[in-house]
Amino acid sequence: MDGFVQTLDARANLLALHLPTDPLRSLRSLWQIPLPIRVAQTIYRYLYADRQEGGLLHRLLRRKGARYRRRPLGNGPIRDRKFIEARPAAVEDRKEIGHWEVDTIVSPDRSAIVTMVERVPQLLVMRKVPASTSLEVAHAMVRKLGPVRDRVLTITSDNGAEFASHGYVARKLKADFYFPKRSRLGDLTDQQVTAVAQALNTRPRKSLNYLTPNEIF
Repeated sequence: MDGFVQTLDARANLLALHLPTDPLRSLRSLWQIPLPIRVAQTIYRYLYADRQEGGLLHRLLRRKGARYRRRPLGNGPIRDRKFIEARPAAVEDRKEIGHWEVDTIVSPDRSAIVTMVERVPQLLVMRKVPASTSLEVAHAMVRKLGPVRDRVLTITSDNGAEFASHGYVARKLKADFYFPKRSRLGDLTDQQVTAVAQALNTRPRKSLNYLTPNEIF
């Protein structure tokens, strides 16, 4: 193996001049033989070591020597979202059953509970999932809401990555899935902030014997 590694330096200039691509693929082409995994690992170790010493061989790598970063398993960007501004007016009226809000409670070990609440009777449905990935969350929603899909018209969630598989849920339940638009806090006016605080402080709370925070304070 040491002899093999030493030959890399001699062939490096040839690779750089004529084969500016993935070094492993280039070496396979030069020797016309399959390279075992342990040889491949040695090649990359050699290139990274050369980089630390000021060499330029790492530029042969497709990522120019940048280390690969694993993405979280099962989650990704949320594509093809519908926003809550397009929801039917009946959702806000709270007079029609069939409009659900979903969320997740995530523990430090990444297991989670998916919560689904119907807006009119405030009916709560929950399911535990082993991981808060978008696929696990989507399957949990379909399993719990599937038996009552005739009472599932819309679903609204936040913009968490665990809801990236919303399309699957919408197809299975034949429901529309909505998301809030992201907003920058800097765009809010002082009047809007005050209005939100006023709305919360004048809302009766069960924990306060149905008095408001303003009345107690």
